[in-house]
Amino acid sequence: MNNRHTISPLDDTLLVLIDGDCVLCTGAARWMLDRDRHRRLRIAPLGGTTARQLGLTPDTPPETWSMLVRTSTGEILDRSDAVVAIGRALPAPWSWLAAAGSAIPGPLRNAIYRLIARYRRHVPGKAACPMPGDDDRARILP
Repeated sequence: MNNRHTISPLDDTLLVLIDGDCVLCTGAARWMLDRDRHRRLRIAPLGGTTARQLGLTPDTPPETWSMLVRTSTGEILDRSDAVVAIGRALPAPWSWLAAAGSAIPGPLRNAIYRLIARYRRHVPGKAACPMPGDDDRARILP
């Protein structure tokens, strides 16, 4: 599968689409919001209204259903490309780690991503959407 699909942009922020039923994914969303000092990220569930408006449906390959990113140009990134884009949007040291990670060949990055994605549902706990404060409420979309 080609991991880039073009859609029309909604705004100038990165839109991070997560599996809202996955403990690891919802924890990652909370982690991202806590570190996003420049408010460049928005979060939405892959099964929600926002994802449907973008044309993302459950027939999308399962390994990509843990996390996708819609860039400001309307490009959809999946797998490790999504993780690198998120890291680059965050302040240092995360942006530095993302730059270093992007130097790793894509097939190797994606193999690691697929391994994590395959076992992410085995992480114990209960998935819960990030409980935003008043400042973050507009950054979590349906």
